[in-house]
Amino acid sequence: MSKLAQRSQKARRPSARAPVAEVSVRNPHARTPRNAARRFDVFQCHHSADKQIVRRICRKLEEHGVRPWLDDEQIQPGLPWQDALEQQITRIRAAAVFVGRSNIGPWQRVELRGFLEQFVERRCPVIPVLLPGAREMPPLPVFLRAMGWVDFRRNQRRALLQLIWGITGKRPLGLNMSKCEFPA
Repeated sequence: MSKLAQRSQKARRPSARAPVAEVSVRNPHARTPRNAARRFDVFQCHHSADKQIVRRICRKLEEHGVRPWLDDEQIQPGLPWQDALEQQITRIRAAAVFVGRSNIGPWQRVELRGFLEQFVERRCPVIPVLLPGAREMPPLPVFLRAMGWVDFRRNQRRALLQLIWGITGKRPLGLNMSKCEFPA
């Protein structure tokens, strides 16, 4: 084989050390140009102390075809997270405001204001969700108290159905409500 043919063949071979920009890691939750515009059904507004149970509820929603937006699964590290939140608040279909033992956190209050404004402008549902461990009557902002609640403290199967109904606007009938307990 001639030297020219060898060089040509080498040029066609993939390099063992590909530049970082060419490496593709398939992460379904990473924010990429392809899924940056992905439509979500519900924004999960929660206190960081409640992250684990909120994540479990997200998985149950996904099992029933509802697409939740959860910050740490959608915001690419190194990008301004406030921009991502603002973008979702202005276009997502619904918001679930989770209230647990820690009540409502400072960033939840900021997000909540944005969602209440969107509720007025676009009529998007803002759903208060009481988690196991929440006080019997947690202190909620005045406008949030007026919304229909979903209560995971008592009957979690019924609460999941109600949450799906609040998000989609369609009363779920005949869903397979296999055991779905969320320990406090």
